[in-house]
Amino acid sequence: MNSLSTPSPIHLPGGSNVDIANAIAIDTGGNVYVAGRSSSTDFPGTTGGYQSSYGSGSYKAFIAKLNSSLTSLLQATYLGGSNYEEANAIAIDTGGNVYVAGIRLLPTSREQQGGAGNKRRRQC
Repeated sequence: MNSLSTPSPIHLPGGSNVDIANAIAIDTGGNVYVAGRSSSTDFPGTTGGYQSSYGSGSYKAFIAKLNSSLTSLLQATYLGGSNYEEANAIAIDTGGNVYVAGIRLLPTSREQQGGAGNKRRRQC
């Protein structure tokens, strides 16, 4: 997109279920990082990533790295455990280190025993 008057549509990667992008960042090379949450067990590009498999839970946080023209997915990874995880912010320093902040819902002790209960939020 060169201006807000002539937007160019792009296709962001995703799997066969719900994938929601919450944040973007651009590194010094122009690569675009997208962070969000996914309920897709087949999110593309995760092979070779930090966490290549979805695991369990309703949503996993994800990070996807695309080239500067947004035409190629370079790498992706899930981030999360066995509950609900969501990435809400992403930043990249000049050394290429990626920082992610988000939400992780933790089970209550009652849920750990198999009963119903409220979930607690922990800001990461």
